Amino acid sequence: MEPIAGTSNKSELIKYVKSRKGKRVLLYKNKTHRLIKMYKNGNTLWRCTIQACGAVLTLSKYEDVLKNNEHFCTQNKVTQFVQEVVDDIHQEAMSTLDPLPEVYKRKLNNLLDQGINLTQDIPEFKNVKTTLYNKRNKSLGVKRLFGKSPTDVQVPNSFCNFILADYNDGKRRILLFATQKSKDELGRCRHLYCDGTFKSVPKPFKQLYSIHGDIDGVVKPLVYALLCDKKKSTYKLLFQLLKTTVPNTQVDFFKSDFEEAAMSGFLAVFPNAVVSGCFFHYKQALRRKSRDLGLSKNSIFRKHVALCTLLPHLPITDLDEAWLYIMSQSPQDKNVTKFNDYMVAQWLEHRFWKGKFTCYGEKNKTNNFVESHYSEINKKINPKGGVNLAKLLIYLQNYCNNFAEMRLKMNISENQKHAQERNNIIENILNQYVTGSISIGHCLEMLRKRND
Repeated sequence: MEPIAGTSNKSELIKYVKSRKGKRVLLYKNKTHRLIKMYKNGNTLWRCTIQACGAVLTLSKYEDVLKNNEHFCTQNKVTQFVQEVVDDIHQEAMSTLDPLPEVYKRKLNNLLDQGINLTQDIPEFKNVKTTLYNKRNKSLGVKRLFGKSPTDVQVPNSFCNFILADYNDGKRRILLFATQKSKDELGRCRHLYCDGTFKSVPKPFKQLYSIHGDIDGVVKPLVYALLCDKKKSTYKLLFQLLKTTVPNTQVDFFKSDFEEAAMSGFLAVFPNAVVSGCFFHYKQALRRKSRDLGLSKNSIFRKHVALCTLLPHLPITDLDEAWLYIMSQSPQDKNVTKFNDYMVAQWLEHRFWKGKFTCYGEKNKTNNFVESHYSEINKKINPKGGVNLAKLLIYLQNYCNNFAEMRLKMNISENQKHAQERNNIIENILNQYVTGSISIGHCLEMLRKRND
């Protein structure tokens, strides 16, 4: 057991632990003592914790034993050991940000690994959890790190420079986090890429929402938001806070997955921006629909679906002509007809998604790098045991501060190389179509063959 702060290593027989009430207890020769008096010269007087015993121990300011009366009590060595174990748990609760049930279980497992079985003597977690949570919160400088409502949550003072905005109207809470550098970059960023995750989220918040920006050709995380729900009004308020906090924010382009509430909330604040859905999610939606209709088992049907997945690559003004070509080649089948009806209702003529699924001329056609970032967060945070707010903020803050350094260490995978080569081929085919070298049908067929 590590001595607590202020303990001298001069005498290996002397240890300090904390009592259940948080007071310092001295262990010496298998006897426990409580502090009685501190002298002006720095010496201290300690008395046996067994009241009927009355034995005293005097230490110098250098923690040399000056006096040690004989004890007449018979203190239980197991009790002393248990006290040390409990103190260890208390110390770890304050020094780490791991979930407290995990800290408690880990300590007990360590004892069992050593062949020590005192689980019946050590207090159950439910009997010490209040003390553990109180000590952790005190060490973080907050009254409560969790709460029944997001409005009750307190952010530790150590993250005051990471907080970009804190909205709390008593019913709804939105927390925005960003480094000063990210805030400055947001002011000159024109392209945003956003997505949310529901895994690495500290309760009682429902979503961690990430706002990435294209800075000099590099997409990087700029702002993180903790949200209570997925309502349009919440997203609108989020982007209003963003615009208010960074007044010179002017966004021309916004990409996310196909979440209408998020896009609508964004457009309410930045009405002149171009909004685009993720091409990867569009393809997923079409393939899922084709599987549901049983079209994936037939090669001719698969070809038809593949042509439909290529529509976003084309200029928005040419979608009608492209659709006419696809329909002219469409197989005659009742399930294919259902799929075509789905294409028209869900995408081509939908009141909201019409025109928002295209990605012509875009450098980044997907939001995959944002989702990849969340995958990395989930691995580091390990949300299975519950997400600790402070632990999450430490990771996010460090990630933002060290992004440039970490990016230099990132190796370009073979998949990324192939994706870039594929994009170059797609751009070449599209250029041939735009310049009039090939027809729209020829363009679609060439794109399909390259994507087979």
